[in-house]
Amino acid sequence: MPAPITVLDFPEVTDTLTDDILYLIRGLGLTRDKKIEYSNFINRIPVFINDYGTASSFLGSGYLSTLSSNSIAFVRSIATVTLSKYLFDGDSWSLVGNSLNLPSFTDNVVGITTLSPTRVALAIGNGIFELQTYDFDGTDWSQTGNGLSISSLFRPNLTTLNSNRVCVYDDSANTIQTYDFDGTDWSVVGNSLAMGSVSEVNVCTLSSTQVVTIDGGTNILQAHTFNGTDYIALGNPLDLSSLSLSSPNISSLNAYTLALTDSSTDFLRVIFFDGTDWVLSEFALKIASASITSLGSFSSNRVCIVDNGVLKNYFATFEEKVSPPGLKVL
Repeated sequence: MPAPITVLDFPEVTDTLTDDILYLIRGLGLTRDKKIEYSNFINRIPVFINDYGTASSFLGSGYLSTLSSNSIAFVRSIATVTLSKYLFDGDSWSLVGNSLNLPSFTDNVVGITTLSPTRVALAIGNGIFELQTYDFDGTDWSQTGNGLSISSLFRPNLTTLNSNRVCVYDDSANTIQTYDFDGTDWSVVGNSLAMGSVSEVNVCTLSSTQVVTIDGGTNILQAHTFNGTDYIALGNPLDLSSLSLSSPNISSLNAYTLALTDSSTDFLRVIFFDGTDWVLSEFALKIASASITSLGSFSSNRVCIVDNGVLKNYFATFEEKVSPPGLKVL
């Protein structure tokens, strides 16, 4: 099946609740003399959604990681396996420099995450079984340093904690584990966390010490804190089983907001976190005829989606609603 990339915008909106109270998307705002915060979360309601930009040529099945507010690294994971950079100029997508041919491996066994605007980490499973680093010099990709053998990797997923540290989900071992890169070699940091009986876990970063996992089998979402040695559950899990998600993907828009997609329902959703509990927004954008396999955030209001064939783009604006009980004055 083809694999397009879709860009969607969630522009940040400042609106007026009363004559003198402004509210912001982050749930924090100012009156003329009082600090306020939301005791509940803002629900995003679509006002309009338009196609924009020009569809690109077919890329093939693969996975993305955002490099900047308008560029991605894309690893094609079927047929000829390649690593490429693509740029979105506001109208169309274009390949930047040359693609790098990688050793062939079985489809759906690679994870990618961005370490810097010019560096990515790949976790490659069946046939390669390594954590690797690649740099882009503006024209070409090249491997940097040595790969780290992780013999149990099968369908890995990974996310960046900082420019030298990643969290890797290993589907075969059913664990998440931290790894550091010193410029030459990768090394294990701390202990792994056993995820139990799970399936197709996707992982994303909230902060340099916090990650979120979602289990594709049970559809349970859970935040975790890494204290340098161990992963510890943070707050309460969110049961999303009523959504019947298949192969869900999550990406952080900021430290308390996630975007969520999956490959069967084809909805784009927003989830908020207050450090203890999660709230699923009312907003759900249906992406017609989609088969979404990868998701990345360009910014706090824009995401990029790998979806069935070509690079295509959407723009959405929203009015903001506050769920009762509304505001709490500090």
